[in-house]
Amino acid sequence: MTVSRLVILITVSMTALAKLEPGGCILTQRSSMQDVADLAGVSVATVSRALRGSPLVAESTRDRVLAAAEELSFSISRAASSLATGRLERIAVLVSGRLSSWFNGSVLDAIYEQLRAARHELIIYRIIDEGQHAEFFATLPARRNADALIVASFALTAAEHQRLPQSFAAAHLSQPTCPGRGIGFD
Repeated sequence: MTVSRLVILITVSMTALAKLEPGGCILTQRSSMQDVADLAGVSVATVSRALRGSPLVAESTRDRVLAAAEELSFSISRAASSLATGRLERIAVLVSGRLSSWFNGSVLDAIYEQLRAARHELIIYRIIDEGQHAEFFATLPARRNADALIVASFALTAAEHQRLPQSFAAAHLSQPTCPGRGIGFD
């Protein structure tokens, strides 16, 4: 057995299998919330609250949890967090036409900057023809994948608007009819 294939045990208040790769890089299994809790000396529930910024966690405890998470390169799973909070922190944008068009490019750029600052993700749905339009509202993929839907460059029909869940935030942006006028909310 060569050193490049040696499996070793690493202990840092946790046990993880690591594989020594050629070039000396050590690849470890992904750390879990339990690993962070063990290293910080707290419960998994406290780790969860500390990483979400809950006011129920003392500052010194939060600092220990954040230091442990940093040491273990742990990051919160958005999917797991969404189960706990009911929010995905993801906004869908529905556009018609080419993404490179002036209007769509401007809208997407502006939305992206705001969502990035708020630590939300952006999902883009593009509709090119009436078939795709009908399919989108028949299946509403955004309902399962986002907290809100922004519709750019076309209006929703009353039937399409009614298909959106009551808890689903929706905004409609329309292309200005006069050059030089800003983008407004309908």
